[in-house]
Amino acid sequence: MERIREKILRALSGRRLSYWKLLKEVSSPLVEVVQTLKDLLEKGEVIWDEEEKVLYLKEGGEELPSFQCPACLGKGRVIKGAFEKAFLKYMEIAQNRPPSIPEYDQGFILPEDLVHKAILMYEKCDLENRKILILGDDDLFSIYLGLLGRCEKITVVEIDERLVNFINEVSSTEKLGIEVFPYDLSNPLPQQLKNSFDVFVSEPPESLEGFICFLIRGKEGLKERGSGYIGLTTLESTYEKWGEIQKWCLNNGFVITDILKSFSRYWERVQDWEKFYSHFRMLKELPFNPGPVDEDWYTSDLLRIERIIPRKLQSQDLYMDEETWATPLSFSHGD
Repeated sequence: MERIREKILRALSGRRLSYWKLLKEVSSPLVEVVQTLKDLLEKGEVIWDEEEKVLYLKEGGEELPSFQCPACLGKGRVIKGAFEKAFLKYMEIAQNRPPSIPEYDQGFILPEDLVHKAILMYEKCDLENRKILILGDDDLFSIYLGLLGRCEKITVVEIDERLVNFINEVSSTEKLGIEVFPYDLSNPLPQQLKNSFDVFVSEPPESLEGFICFLIRGKEGLKERGSGYIGLTTLESTYEKWGEIQKWCLNNGFVITDILKSFSRYWERVQDWEKFYSHFRMLKELPFNPGPVDEDWYTSDLLRIERIIPRKLQSQDLYMDEETWATPLSFSHGD
């Protein structure tokens, strides 16, 4: 955990941060962050100010610059045109959404980040004239895609009847044509949904069993060649868990084409802090009360996976195979 120690010390260098802001800066497994932070506090390298609810270094240090673009926050894209128009309408509708509940591990992604996900799907040719399957939709991504009006078909599988009713009502009022199935994804997909979609989208549970379960449902829904967009954190998933997920992907005919770090931020100001956080093991393990949440600290990386048909590549030598079309033939053969 030496790397996490370095991350914490770097984040606090020359600064006084709340626990929540520190989590966002460090973006590492909570179980390891809390353990490392306990050690730093015990050794006196890091100090907790109970009155101000901030952490800081005993030695102070020099504040280090941020290299993230303040305009796009690392996304590399801006929201405009039809995507912005649909976003504004979505924001009006989403004000009346059902509140999140812990029973289904719900949480809302910031609306702007949903739009950026749709833009990425558009760039990858995974949006226009495509059949989209959404596995769980407490983010109401189906409504945004419906307002955008570029998909051939949008289908949602959702266990929460409140969301099923809300999406159905909005779809009917706005004439979005969204198909919603009230369904428990711990069971195999209904037969009529199997092998029917070009793309699946999901923010699965972070447990390994839950994550793989949702991947399996996505695979069940895809046609022979399709893609998936899934959220996975480094807060509740170590790289060992990431490794197991990557092995599943490879063993089931998927490759990971994109990993976008901290792509999706979860909207803390619309959550009921007392209701959710009182159940977190993280807070029970901390040696201090971190105080009210003052940062959208919970972020998820966005993974794009694509289904492939495995084949054996024919190699000529160290430099050339049947796909190396931008490698000079003469240099390859030493001429």
